[in-house]
Amino acid sequence: MKKVAKGVVEAADRLETVTEQLKKARARARDKEWRHGESSKRLKRARLAEAEVRQLKRQVADLEASDSDSESESDDELATVQRPRRDERGRFGAQEWRLRPMQWAQLARRTPPTAINANISDVLRVYAPDSVVPQPCKRQLQKMRGELTIAGECIAAFRVAGCTRILSFGWDESTKWGLGLLSSNMQIIEHGASKAVDLVPRGATLTAGGTAKQISKEIEEKIFMHLRKLLVGWRRCHEARFGEGSWAAAGPDPECIGMHRLSERAMLQSDTCNAARATKALVAEMAEAASRDKHGISDSDWQAMDATARAAKSQARPCLSFAPPP
Repeated sequence: MKKVAKGVVEAADRLETVTEQLKKARARARDKEWRHGESSKRLKRARLAEAEVRQLKRQVADLEASDSDSESESDDELATVQRPRRDERGRFGAQEWRLRPMQWAQLARRTPPTAINANISDVLRVYAPDSVVPQPCKRQLQKMRGELTIAGECIAAFRVAGCTRILSFGWDESTKWGLGLLSSNMQIIEHGASKAVDLVPRGATLTAGGTAKQISKEIEEKIFMHLRKLLVGWRRCHEARFGEGSWAAAGPDPECIGMHRLSERAMLQSDTCNAARATKALVAEMAEAASRDKHGISDSDWQAMDATARAAKSQARPCLSFAPPP
């Protein structure tokens, strides 16, 4: 009997404990359900508020657009030189194409992208106060750094193809972090100029190897052929916009870029190590061979010529027909 009474007491205690736990669990469930309902209501209120904010922003933009139009019609107030690039329908407008060279110039001088718009706006306020020019954001200006590299190489190709002579061509190949890098420089004489101009065809380019044969091949492919390819693309875009044959009056022939230009009494410069000396000899041979191919001279005819005739032939410029306007 004592054991039965003890079991009844323990069962009663256990029932009371379980009942209390069940009450707490139900209370937590009701609380959670209430909070879920509250969060759903808050989410609905937040969405309604966001929709109202978007509507108010559109109204503000429309008011600002109408206000700017009324100000532009007034003669008493000057128009600002910077305005948003979105039109009244929210679409991006095209950037003024004449701004891009100015932005490239700022980036080339290492101007921070955050200061470029302000610098250009200050100049326009002084010299063109009536201009209203939309300008890009900081992120877009940062992306233009890639454009700057291509634009610089295109301009270098234009100047090399249009120059009267290449005075010197130098290069240097070095290794950085296990990668071969080739840098180059030139001195050219442009039309109507009395002094030589320093020019960098490409700042640096990767090479496939460090032997003299490989470096001389990289000089031909990644410098001269690359510049010629850029100028061909420039000519294609120009003629697509201004008509077939319009490039002949505006730019030089891309075929004026090549290893044959180094045979025009150009001085080759490099390091004094054995590999650099061997590369220099190979580049001189390639320039001579390219000049013979350009003039249609066979190997047998070349061997039959004396030194004076060879120099006269290699220094001729039959491909140059471009003379920039004064």
